[in-house]
Amino acid sequence: TRRTILLAGGGHAHVEVLDPHHRPYEGFSAAACDPIHGADVRHTVTWSGRADVRALWNKPVRLAITLDDASLFGFEFYHAGENATA
Repeated sequence: TRRTILLAGGGHAHVEVLDPHHRPYEGFSAAACDPIHGADVRHTVTWSGRADVRALWNKPVRLAITLDDASLFGFEFYHAGENATA
């Protein structure tokens, strides 16, 4: 399973995956999130180069998305190998 973010603008974004107590799950902090740049609207979110979020399967999550000079248009979860659609 992967996450895709739809982003526009010249800035960047980071995504953090939090537990129910608002603490980042190990490996899914904002610091570990690879910056999402560019005017292309479709980006796969990665943490330390990894997009796989199967470690979070069946766990409650909260997403914290930090935007810097960018706009968020959507967010999508999909299985690797599926065609992601907006």
